[in-house]
Amino acid sequence: MAPFKQLIREIHRRSLWQVLGIYVVSAVIGYEAVQALVEGLGLPEWFPAFAIVLFIIGLPIVLATAVIQEGGPASTRSDPTLLPHAEGGIEAPGGGIAGEAPGVRRLFTWRNAIMGGVLAFALWGVIAAGWLLIGGGVARESAEAVVTDANVVAVFPFRTAGADPALGYLREGMVDLLAAKLNGEGGPRAADPRTVMSAWRRAVESEDEDLPQDRAVELAEALGAGQLLLGGIVGTPSGVVINASIVGVPGGQTRARASVDGPADSLPSLVDRLTAQLLALEAGEAGQRLARLTSTSLPALRAYLDGQAAYRRGAYREAERHFERAVQVDSSFALAALGLSTAAWWGGPLDAWERGMALASAHRDRLSPREQAFLAGWAGPEYPEPSPWAARLRSWELAIEVAPDGPEPWFESGDI
Repeated sequence: MAPFKQLIREIHRRSLWQVLGIYVVSAVIGYEAVQALVEGLGLPEWFPAFAIVLFIIGLPIVLATAVIQEGGPASTRSDPTLLPHAEGGIEAPGGGIAGEAPGVRRLFTWRNAIMGGVLAFALWGVIAAGWLLIGGGVARESAEAVVTDANVVAVFPFRTAGADPALGYLREGMVDLLAAKLNGEGGPRAADPRTVMSAWRRAVESEDEDLPQDRAVELAEALGAGQLLLGGIVGTPSGVVINASIVGVPGGQTRARASVDGPADSLPSLVDRLTAQLLALEAGEAGQRLARLTSTSLPALRAYLDGQAAYRRGAYREAERHFERAVQVDSSFALAALGLSTAAWWGGPLDAWERGMALASAHRDRLSPREQAFLAGWAGPEYPEPSPWAARLRSWELAIEVAPDGPEPWFESGDI
């Protein structure tokens, strides 16, 4: 036990506990600063781990420095023949540091320890700066490599914070409503809602969050859209006000603003009017640029929007039930019929797929060219007769040409 007690006395005498405490507190503060820099500058996730390695390497160096700087035993420290040294050691009459081996003085001094810490974090700073200048530049070049299409508009979820909770379904539902109307016939084409919603959910922390306009513009640019449609809804089920604006991408300049109001049970006509205003203000030729729209009752429309939201979440059986309810309310609702077949394809009953295909094919004139291309892919070009796989593959390849941002044509053609 004598050596252990001697070790404890030496630790206390040399103030190693105090040195260790100060170092740990400094390391925690330094680590928090590193974390703030990583989050603020967008540095990679391994930078904090690199800082921890520096702290671990520095710990034995600082402790060794504290031991050396405390000098030798007390009897040596009290020797009147030894003189204080400028760097914290004790200088013997003949020169050198008492109680130290030759050369130790040059390595383990507080000045060298501090300089080592400065150099270590200077190294960290150089690597961080190199990442921002080189790695960040590569990332920026990759982002700039995305080519935006001025004829593609990304429709983001509408703000519904000031609306009655009963209108909450329109937050995501407006994405589908406007995508059905902006189908590229003589005007802009809406980016695929499933692709848009997937990117949007990755950009927000919760479903209730609204992206600031500058971040929304960046996200639309990453999707390849040359335009962004933002909007908001206020009111109650008895009366709503819908506001929307078209924003240029990149740049974020507002090109057109529109607003419509009326009873919620006239939602299809309200969205028609909203689309007409936006296109007229943005292009000055509303009549020629308006897309052909499906018109149905509000209950069927609500069921369709709920089905689309469930389908994007991968809840195919739930989506199938919503689409089924929509076509029961309106058997000519071609979009809902196509949704029914699509949802049933992923594990639903065969009769649901066949019923949806039959209704969608019977009312295909109410579908946009995009949806007609999807219908041809799902049903096959020789429907109602079975189509050879080669013919179905060609149908999906044609759908890719019509809607290159849609995930289904790519997946199905790859699957075939």
